[in-house]
Amino acid sequence: MRDVLLNHQIWWLAILMLIVFVAGFFQSAAGFGFSLFAVPVGAMIVTPRDIVVTIFLTSCVISLALTRTQREHIVWREAKRLSIGAVVAMPLGVWLLQSGSASMLRLILGISTTAAALWSLAVARRLHRPWVDSNLFGGLVGAVSGVLNTSLSTNGPPLVIYLQGRRLRPEEFRATISFVFSVSNAVGLVMLLGGNAVHVVDVQLFGTTLLAAGIGTALGFRQAAKINQQYFGLMVNTLLLLGGLTSLVKALFG
Repeated sequence: MRDVLLNHQIWWLAILMLIVFVAGFFQSAAGFGFSLFAVPVGAMIVTPRDIVVTIFLTSCVISLALTRTQREHIVWREAKRLSIGAVVAMPLGVWLLQSGSASMLRLILGISTTAAALWSLAVARRLHRPWVDSNLFGGLVGAVSGVLNTSLSTNGPPLVIYLQGRRLRPEEFRATISFVFSVSNAVGLVMLLGGNAVHVVDVQLFGTTLLAAGIGTALGFRQAAKINQQYFGLMVNTLLLLGGLTSLVKALFG
C-alpha cells in the first residue's frame, strides 16, 4: 500500500482538503451534501475506492457532531424507520464495494450523483403531497440508503427525496437526516472494518482532511440560518450535477 503523504503531491492534498471543507459547509448548512459533493469530485484526485472509504470515515465524525447539536429537532418516527432499513441492507453494500472495479465504481458514482441532482433540480421542489406515512415505505428507502452508504458513501439521495416528501421543517429535516447518517455510519464502519475494507491509505487521507472538514462544517452551521435556502439548494444541486457529470465523463472516456 502506497504512502499517501509521499506519493501524492502536497497541492493535491490541499485540493482534497478544500473539497472536504466545501462539502462540510454544504452538509451543515443544508443538512446533506457531504458525500454527494466530496466523493465524485475527490475521485478525480484519488481512486474511487479510496475516496469512498475516506469520505465515509470523515462523515462518521461530521454526522455525529451535527446530531448532537440538533438532537432536540429529531423526528423520531422517521428516524427509526429509515435507520432500521439502512442497517438491514448494509451488508449488500459492503459486498458491492469489495467486488466492484474502479471504473465501474466511478460509473455508478456518476450515475447516482447525476440522477439525485437532476431529481432535486427538476422534480422534488414540485411535489405538493407528502409521501405516504408507512413503515414499509420508509424502511425500503432506508434500505436503499444503507446499500449506497457502505458501497459508495453516498446514502443521501434517497433520504433527501423521502424527507422532502414528508414535508419536515428545515430544522427537523437537518436533525433527522443527521441522526440517520450517524446510525448508518456507525454500523457501516463496523462492517467495513470486519470486511477489511479500510486500508492504511484511507486512514491517512482521513487524518489529513478531517480538520478541513470540521472547519467547513462549523462555518456552515453558523451560517445556516442566514442563507436563503431556496437559492442555496439550487447552488448545491448544480454543483452536485457538475460533479456527477464529471465522474460519468471520466468513467466512460477515461
